[in-house]
Amino acid sequence: MATIAEIYFELVELSGHVVAKGAWSSTLRANCLYQSALLAKPGRRCRLLQGTLEITPFTPLAALDLGLGTCIHVVWLSSPAADILSLSNAFAAIKANGNVVTWGRADYGGDSSAAASFLTEGVVQVCGNTSAFAAIKENGSVVTWGYADYGGNSSAVAALLAEGVVHIRGNQYAFAAIKANGSVVTWGRADLGGNSSAVAPLLAEGVVQLCGTGGAFAAIKADGR
Repeated sequence: MATIAEIYFELVELSGHVVAKGAWSSTLRANCLYQSALLAKPGRRCRLLQGTLEITPFTPLAALDLGLGTCIHVVWLSSPAADILSLSNAFAAIKANGNVVTWGRADYGGDSSAAASFLTEGVVQVCGNTSAFAAIKENGSVVTWGYADYGGNSSAVAALLAEGVVHIRGNQYAFAAIKANGSVVTWGRADLGGNSSAVAPLLAEGVVQLCGTGGAFAAIKADGR
């Protein structure tokens, strides 16, 4: 049983699987939670979220709002081996400090100068399709660049991508993002997965996994649908 100086947490994947649970001293920082999560999948990277709030390894446990509950969501990111993402026309690499470096065909994402000020630090995931890239930052916002029609321009959904994004999946022509509340945002070529308005009510909550094909997406919800 937790003492007064301890706080009980459960570390839970978006699928609902419990990665770790227990009581940690309130004097510790959240790095102890990261260490516990990473024991489940050595070599992987993750983000920890309390609701839509990003928990960094330096966050004091005592600073967490227990009014939001003691469930901490674990969002798995790419493995270190996948930190250089290759498309048919360009490359993007995440450095240890969260900086992104790109090269290759300029109009297909090799030139990220238009978004450079957003890519200097804090990037935790980069996803690409054939002609564009999308990056998630530590604060849950999304930065896009590359061929505009294939998702390099996300201005139409910018307000939805300003915070709370935990995972991005691309197909060849579009992107789909899962937010911390289980909703999905899509953009890119409308007829090939970029427009999900026809199923928007079904994507408003509860999505835990996305999969993309050449020109479409599929989503799994927490209830298995």
